[in-house]
Amino acid sequence: MARPSNIVLTVLNVISLVAGIALFATGIYLSVVEAGTAPCQTFLRNSLLVVGALLILVSLLGLVGSSGRNNLFMWLYALHMLLLVAGVVGFTIFMLVVTSQRHHGHRGLGDFSPWLRHHFAKGKNWDLLRSCLAQAQVCSVVKGVGRKLHNSALMVGCCKPPPGCGAENSLNATLAVLLADQTTAAAAAGNKNGDCGKWSGDPKTMCYNCDTCKAGFLGNIRKQWRAVAVALACFLAFIVLLLSIAWCAIANNKFDLAASSPHP
Repeated sequence: MARPSNIVLTVLNVISLVAGIALFATGIYLSVVEAGTAPCQTFLRNSLLVVGALLILVSLLGLVGSSGRNNLFMWLYALHMLLLVAGVVGFTIFMLVVTSQRHHGHRGLGDFSPWLRHHFAKGKNWDLLRSCLAQAQVCSVVKGVGRKLHNSALMVGCCKPPPGCGAENSLNATLAVLLADQTTAAAAAGNKNGDCGKWSGDPKTMCYNCDTCKAGFLGNIRKQWRAVAVALACFLAFIVLLLSIAWCAIANNKFDLAASSPHP
């Protein structure tokens, strides 16, 4: 008769297996169906594929070990879970460190860690992200654009003229009206703010090269990664639960095997 620990572990591993398949399938979808935008979703796609594959592998080990009461697979399962715990803890700490706020009250690039600036806001990395922002049309003309610009650090940094360029008060009901005279105004004020000369009324350019846009983007990254860190902490609790049940199942399997063995 199956022990409760084996039954619970089997059910939980079925759930994690389904979740792993869903994540892996989403990664495949982004790679194949959304191939046109794949360069803009590389990190997300690769993360989904790796996490999905790991969940599938670990869940299968747990299912074989718990349903078949096979301690060899249970030990392999427990080992992989321990490695997963170490990986999740390390990655969570890393995310919290690189997203820590360096200068309270400051909203420039200096507010972010060197790692974030180097990997997202410099060179070819930013060139790719900038093209993705333009492709996503984050500055597209929508109703109520003024309110949305004020509510989004990314849109304020990427879609509005930089502060001090003499064009901030030109914001009207739509972005089309805004663009009419701001390119000239920004160029005239270029010596006041390094970002002023980077602003353009071209929808493909806007202020995507501005430091304010980079800061807004990094602000979004910080917010999202902090949320992911919280989710990882919850996931860690789930892993520890599975690992605890796995140890119980291993001990129970040993006891049952010893009890069923013929005694001299």
